[in-house]
Amino acid sequence: MLRVLYIDDEQDILELAEIYFAERGIEIQTARDALEAFKLYEQQPFPVVVSDARMPGMKGIEIYQRLRTQYAFKGHFILVSGHYEFYGKDAVSAGIALILTKPIDFDELIDRVIDLLKT
Repeated sequence: MLRVLYIDDEQDILELAEIYFAERGIEIQTARDALEAFKLYEQQPFPVVVSDARMPGMKGIEIYQRLRTQYAFKGHFILVSGHYEFYGKDAVSAGIALILTKPIDFDELIDRVIDLLKT
């Protein structure tokens, strides 16, 4: 079964993600911040992690870097941002698999997740 960890500080986005992913038969866990995300990842690693770029406490790129260094993350990381130009260069050079801009098109996101998991 496909599994995704979705990190965002906005509860309404997490609720929408849960609905869209469930409709497509993809297991999803959600976290409102980095600490919650790391706890979930420790319990069971995820092949795909989706994260908002700007959140209080830790930015999406920082979450990705910590997953790689502390948890040996080798999966696909998707960054969602309203500021593509600002995060684009740093994210691509860091190894981020995909950058999507807001507002989120969940159908596109899920299609991209499925494509990434095929590789």
